[in-house]
Amino acid sequence: MQRRAARLADMIERLDVDKGTLFCRGMGAAYADARAKCFRCENKRSCSAWLVSPEIAHAAPAFCPNAALLEDCRRPFRADTDL
Repeated sequence: MQRRAARLADMIERLDVDKGTLFCRGMGAAYADARAKCFRCENKRSCSAWLVSPEIAHAAPAFCPNAALLEDCRRPFRADTDL
């Protein structure tokens, strides 16, 4: 159970999701729904593999039930930042 919660936190970090935007969406209801979807998700192996992949995360993976929400809450990409 803790690993599923950690996967959601890792996904939020990897996608550079604005946590303030996510946590305030629907007065916290969007985050609670995202956690519930993550706990019920059938793609835990794909998710774990995606999270450890060295590729740059340009978008949330299509298999993720929270992809649309996470994409909507991502910070804008800034090409002028040092990587």
